[in-house]
This record gives sequence, structure tokens and C-alpha cells, in this order.
Amino acid sequence: MGAHNLSDCGVGKTMREAYDNAVSYAENEHGHNGYNGTISTTQGFKDKTGKLEQLLSRKRKGSVKFTVNVGNGFGFKQIDKHFKDMTEDEWRTKCVNDWEEEAWDNTKKWEEVWGALSNKKTNLYIFAGWAAA
Repeated sequence: MGAHNLSDCGVGKTMREAYDNAVSYAENEHGHNGYNGTISTTQGFKDKTGKLEQLLSRKRKGSVKFTVNVGNGFGFKQIDKHFKDMTEDEWRTKCVNDWEEEAWDNTKKWEEVWGALSNKKTNLYIFAGWAAA
């Protein structure tokens, strides 16, 4: 059987509770099959909140290419956007995407996923890794 990358989230007072809630939801929605392609096929998590905080606090150097819609939805163009010109939400999205990419590069099927506290106010945790499918 194969595997594919996963990105998921859960809410809880602790990362363990959020992970368990995400697993429970996945099993309720996709079944208890060991190859259902969800977070329920993983073996726990590693707390990588520090890594996410490190990415969020880095200096905004360089730029990124964005594909944007121009006109009626049939035209697209790529633009460069300098990191220093990004809104806080755009910067956070970029950093979370970078964190997910690192998680996918450093985890394997049937192993622990990376987890991080994403929003302290709502107790939202994010998870990324590989799911058995």
C-alpha cells in the first residue's frame, strides 16, 4: 500500500487532546481501516511548536511567486511579492506552508506526525506528516 502527505488540525486543551480529537474525527468520517489515508493511520506526534515559532520569527528577506486571477477567472499571471510587503495573515500562511514542507520531508508512513500549537486563543493545533493509503 502507499502513502500520501497529510495536513490536519484539531482543537484541545493539550496537543494530545487535539491529536486524539483529530484521530477520532478521521475514524468517524473515514472508518478504522489502517489505510484510510487520514491522521488515524499515524502513531502519535512530535511537538514541533518551536520550529513553527522559529519560522514565524525569521526575518522577511526575499520574495515569493504568487499566481493571481486577472479578469474573469480565465486569465492568470504570476507576480513576485516581497516577504516584507506581506500582510500578517499572508506571512503566517507562508510560514505554516514551510513548516508543513519540513514535516513531510522529515516524517514517514506509520510514524509520528509533526504537531504545533497554531492558535493559543482557540487551542488550535496543526499536524503534518504521512498517512497510509
